Amino acid sequence: MTRLVLSASMPTVEQGSQHMPTLGQRLQANIDNMERQRITQEARANAEKLAAELARKQEIQAQLETYKRQISDAVYAGTVFKSVKLPKKWTLYSNDAQSIAHPNHPDNHLWVDFEEWARGEDLDVDCEYAHDGMGMESWYNLTVKPL
Repeated sequence: MTRLVLSASMPTVEQGSQHMPTLGQRLQANIDNMERQRITQEARANAEKLAAELARKQEIQAQLETYKRQISDAVYAGTVFKSVKLPKKWTLYSNDAQSIAHPNHPDNHLWVDFEEWARGEDLDVDCEYAHDGMGMESWYNLTVKPL
C-alpha cells in the first residue's frame, strides 16, 4: 500500500515502512549532482590550463638558462657569443610583432630576469629584429654585448 505523508519538512511517499524520495527531492538531487559535476569539470579544465601554462613558462626558463650557459661558455673559451635565433613561439603577433623583451609580452618577466643576470655580468642582451629581406619570414635574434 502506498500513501502520501505530508510533514512540515519535505513530503515523502511512504511505501510500507520505507520512505521514498518525492519527485521534487529527486529533481533537486539531480540538479545538485549536475552542478557538482559541472564544478568538477571546470576545476579540472582550469587545472589542465594552469599546468600547460606552467610547463610553457618552465620551457622558456630552461631555454634562457641554456643561453646563459652558452654565453658564459663562449666568453670563458675566449670567443664571442654569436647571436641566436629566438624561438618563433616567443614572438607575439598582433598589429606589430613583439618579442619576449617587449613589456606587453606575457612572458616578459622571464626576460627581465635574464636581463638582470646579464647586467650583473656587465653584459647587454637584446632581441634584435631580423628578416629574410623578401617579406617571407621574420624573427628575433638574441645578441650580447659588453656594457
